[in-house]
Amino acid sequence: MMKIKVDRLAIFDNIYIIMDKIEFTLHGSFYPHNEIRNFVAEVCKRLGYNSKTVYEIKTATDEAFTNVVQHAHKHKEGKIKIKLVSDPKKITISVKDWGEPFKATSLKSRSPHDLVHTKKEGGLGVLLMARLMDRIRYVRRKTHNELIMVKYRKEKTNATKH
Repeated sequence: MMKIKVDRLAIFDNIYIIMDKIEFTLHGSFYPHNEIRNFVAEVCKRLGYNSKTVYEIKTATDEAFTNVVQHAHKHKEGKIKIKLVSDPKKITISVKDWGEPFKATSLKSRSPHDLVHTKKEGGLGVLLMARLMDRIRYVRRKTHNELIMVKYRKEKTNATKH
């Protein structure tokens, strides 16, 4: 089940958007990876991000979502909340889950060479997200994990206005 909460947004096939925040919550064991990825990409396109930046945001969000499903929920039933918050300078994506805590030591700066040659599993996804986004921060709250990613707008907006 996917529940979407929207603030100041019209998003239908042929309607363009003005957005402050989109938040959606997924419950269950089936997670619609392609739909999440495509939804994030479409929102970013409609906000005027160029295709390279859309790809970076989409890929980082997909990696964060995949990590939650694989590591926090262990492919079992759980709750995931994804929030996109936009302003003229940036987009912030928050991925929350109520699964197992993330080992924050995985966020330490490591090179791809070190990750490959130490033959330890994991870490490449975090490195990928850090390279694609401008800021990445993990917070463990009392009841949940939260990964916050920020991408600053580097180009002039070309969002479609209606």
